[in-house]
Amino acid sequence: MRRKEESLPQLAQEVRRLARRAYPSAPPQLLGLLSRDHFLDALDDPVLRLGVYQMRPGTLEEALKVALEIEAFYTAKKQRNFPGRRVVRATEGKAIPSESETTELSRTATDGIKQCQLSMAEL
Repeated sequence: MRRKEESLPQLAQEVRRLARRAYPSAPPQLLGLLSRDHFLDALDDPVLRLGVYQMRPGTLEEALKVALEIEAFYTAKKQRNFPGRRVVRATEGKAIPSESETTELSRTATDGIKQCQLSMAEL
């Protein structure tokens, strides 16, 4: 069974190591299948286990890859739905500046452009 702090690659490595010790005379292909099956059995999350089973991985490495992808998806989903996270959907305030504000902004921009042109002419 996967320990709480154990990563999926660590679990796969441990399963691989234990399978070699448990089945020392097994042919490599059989050892791979047994390792894959033990890895799937060790997954503590039933949703993760089912997702990996559905992809029908042929090897431990394929099972690990699929498990990592599924786990990453669920981790990202949990982070998006984090209850403490605040999402801003709209802002309040004036969407369109008034005519006087627009005129003032235009005058300021024009003055700035003229000042830049004068500075460039002096160079």
